[in-house]
Amino acid sequence: MRKQHIILRDEGTRRQLIQMISVLNLEKPWEITVGKFRKKRTNPQNNLRWMWVDDVVAHVREHTGMDKDDINDFFKEKFLSPTRFEIGGETYEKHTTSGLSTEEMAAYMDDIYRWVTSELGILLPLPEDRREP
Repeated sequence: MRKQHIILRDEGTRRQLIQMISVLNLEKPWEITVGKFRKKRTNPQNNLRWMWVDDVVAHVREHTGMDKDDINDFFKEKFLSPTRFEIGGETYEKHTTSGLSTEEMAAYMDDIYRWVTSELGILLPLPEDRREP
């Protein structure tokens, strides 16, 4: 059996999962992980964030030399808590948006919007500002 990722939302799915588990061959070890479902950041959120990064780069590049990756890293370090990990006895930190829920991503983007507006004086576009013809 290949690995499966199943989201439990109703009694029917619960019964299917119980049935699936009940027929597993216990001569082999199985890994079963259960956790509360978190909807991950959306593609539109991510696309809007990169549009904002491009807008900031256009505004600051001439004075700072910063590019898209620099600005993206700046925002992550400024507004996100780091994920800490250890390799070879040394501790490292990484700031990433990849594991953010939709709500966490929205809060992160609110932080970016407020900072850019107040510190740089740039009005970033909002989704409702983009009207399709």
